[in-house]
Amino acid sequence: MWAGGFLVVAVAIVFLVTLFPNTSGYHRDVFSKTPVQRVQVDKQVPMTPTRRAAVNDLFDRFVPAAIERKDPGAAYDLVTAQGRSGETRKDWEEGQLPVYAYDAKGSTFHGYVVEGSYAKEMDLELDLQPRNPKHGPVAYAVTLKEIGGRWLIDSIYPRTSYGPTEPVKGGGKLPAGQQPDASIPQAKTGVAWLLIAGLVVLILGAPAVFFFTQWRSGRKHRSRFTDEERAT
Repeated sequence: MWAGGFLVVAVAIVFLVTLFPNTSGYHRDVFSKTPVQRVQVDKQVPMTPTRRAAVNDLFDRFVPAAIERKDPGAAYDLVTAQGRSGETRKDWEEGQLPVYAYDAKGSTFHGYVVEGSYAKEMDLELDLQPRNPKHGPVAYAVTLKEIGGRWLIDSIYPRTSYGPTEPVKGGGKLPAGQQPDASIPQAKTGVAWLLIAGLVVLILGAPAVFFFTQWRSGRKHRSRFTDEERAT
């Protein structure tokens, strides 16, 4: 029993040591004669009126053509080669384009936030309002690149979608397409903490069981010895 108890404690200690990372701060130094790699960070440039006018014109053409699917073929020339995702012009004309479809409200789309403005690249968040108030607004993450003196869309994808802009009748039930996604797993207790809790119980329980067994065995022995004395 003593050997078993010590073995359980040793296994638990080894498990805890391997589970938690080493925070001693020790790091092995590795030296090399290769040239030093220098990281160059692009400097941001002001969002000039000329740039803003170019972005406004690009969104006013791209949103109706591609996002609203009014003329996907015309939007093919408004994106970079990477933004086309390998699709051909014919694919875009047939509606097979890597752009999330959305029925946006309005004819001008200048509601965007500049997150980064560089010499040849811009990062923006384009906020679109729904034409149907029962649907919710959508925020697109957009990256633009300047190629050949023209600003083109290099990537665009929905970052955030919101609830409907008007109250939904029927006890607050969400409309179809806005129900919670059952495929998204809910938060559960961490498996690591369950294992730790089990090891703690095992570490504390093994000695307790051992001492209880010894105490019970000694009690039986004393009881039997007393019975023999009475019999004699």
